[in-house]
Amino acid sequence: MNLRTTLLLLVVVGVLGALALKYGGEREETTLPGTGMLVQDLPGGKVTSFDVLLASRQDGTFERRGDEWWITSPYVDRASPDAVRMLMEALKSNPRLEIDANADRSTLEAVGLEPPKTRVTLRGTEGDPIGIRLGERDASGAYTHARIEGDPALYRTGANLVNVLAKGLHEWRDARFLTGDAALLRRVELKRPGEPRVVLERPGTEWQLVEPSAFKADKSVAGPLVHGLLLLRVDRFVKNAPQEKDLLERGISDETAVEVTLDWGARRVTARFGPPEGALEGGRRFAVDSERGHLFLVEGEALGRLETPAARFRDPKVIRVTPQTVERIELERPGAPTFVVGFDRGERVFRLSSPFEGEVDDSRESVLRSWLQAVSSLEATDYLDRRDLGPAPDGGDPFDALMADRLGVLRLAVADRSGNVRPVTLEFADGGGDVFLRSTQLAPDTIYVVDRAAVDDALAIDPRELLVLDLFPGELLRWKEATVRLGDRVRRLRRDRTPGAEVWNDPDHPEAETSAFQAALSALEGARAFRILGRDARPEDGLAGDDAIVLELKVAGEDGTLRSFAVRLGAADPTGETVVGAASGELSPLPPRTVFRVEAWMKEQLRALFS
Repeated sequence: MNLRTTLLLLVVVGVLGALALKYGGEREETTLPGTGMLVQDLPGGKVTSFDVLLASRQDGTFERRGDEWWITSPYVDRASPDAVRMLMEALKSNPRLEIDANADRSTLEAVGLEPPKTRVTLRGTEGDPIGIRLGERDASGAYTHARIEGDPALYRTGANLVNVLAKGLHEWRDARFLTGDAALLRRVELKRPGEPRVVLERPGTEWQLVEPSAFKADKSVAGPLVHGLLLLRVDRFVKNAPQEKDLLERGISDETAVEVTLDWGARRVTARFGPPEGALEGGRRFAVDSERGHLFLVEGEALGRLETPAARFRDPKVIRVTPQTVERIELERPGAPTFVVGFDRGERVFRLSSPFEGEVDDSRESVLRSWLQAVSSLEATDYLDRRDLGPAPDGGDPFDALMADRLGVLRLAVADRSGNVRPVTLEFADGGGDVFLRSTQLAPDTIYVVDRAAVDDALAIDPRELLVLDLFPGELLRWKEATVRLGDRVRRLRRDRTPGAEVWNDPDHPEAETSAFQAALSALEGARAFRILGRDARPEDGLAGDDAIVLELKVAGEDGTLRSFAVRLGAADPTGETVVGAASGELSPLPPRTVFRVEAWMKEQLRALFS
């Protein structure tokens, strides 16, 4: 074998060895590997407990409890998972390199093994424990001297194992104050002096407020509190197994402590916090919990959230609705006709069925979408709870008196993420400056106090504004006669269709002008209203003046009967970009007297016929 081949083999072996150390050391399980490592075999295959003698001459005993490691001596506390993992990885990844097969006492004393500098004793599910003694580093500093109890040989092993055991016992304690999976947490209780108790429950994916009143919880408040509690860190370990006087000295008493209980169902942990330590609100606090029982000084953002007022845990949003979730809308207001909109599942469109019929526009910029956004924007500025009102003078429901001056009722059928449709009724009443909003489905024991301007946006809608904006329904493509009027001037065009031919006839004008007329009408066939105004015509709309242009169409039905459609275009807006219009006739897609705006080019297209 030549020199080049030898060098290449050495490089390959070195790379494979490094990869084995790297990826073998990243596993978190504590199953010990076999031949060639410092610890070759452990009967049962998994470490269940171990003892350590640290470089600080502190002894400690550790025990696995489920998925966690606990220190069981000289005190009981949850162990740092990182510290235990580093020890197990060092044991798994370091080699056993024999120096002397039968070292005598003087040799062991010389290398710091009699007595040992540090020691680890491992116990498994079966069999005898394995003891590892560690001494001084060798001259290179990369290795340390080691001995396996019951084995007379002297070994070298990686010095990083000594580094792990150089930590003080307090560094082996878990620096997380509370632990658990936030996604599996089912209930949170918060008790504070002078405040009503707050109870949150999560039956599904969303937090619900149970106390002080049944309500949907504000996820922007509940979520950060729950996750933040599980991120609290121990700044200092203050006292093991503190006495009552130790807690009282730090403000942890029934009169002053903030108490939080986290409930996972099979596991329940209660933590008690003293007042903020330091000048800033939300600073460090002394705390004790029911699992570990020790006194800690803890820190974390969630400490400031413990002072959140109970009312802030309520979701101020009354309801969230979109065209994708709403199935039916019914709006009832005093002095106005009730309008009803339903979703046609077969045709996948919304239809208005009362006070008139028509297809509803649900496009991205439609009035329906903006109106549903206005409904979804309703937020409570305050709350009136049944328990705070007391009984009504007549002994009835106290809410009935508050809701006497009715402004309207909005009834919705709303689908959830699973497709289940539930009815929701929103009742609005005059509350003086603001508006009272009641929903027995959303908050049976609470009335929302809502800003009046927001309610006006949700109630002040004309059903005509919801309609599809197409001005020329499909039947108009079969028109037989078109008439355009501008003041006392009139243009007409007749269209006669015969098999294989179409004849355009305008006896009063030459053929070139007839073609221009035909082109103008063809351009209008796909026209849409810019916006339906949802009101009756006004004098300032200019629909009755000499400048108004009227387009009248006679349309042949399947039986040959002629039906009419007319659109009238009036005054322009201040920008000159749109003009007011109104439609009439048997084929009009809009209710009578409905006005709208269209782009100004439509009027100019027709006016050009008279130039």
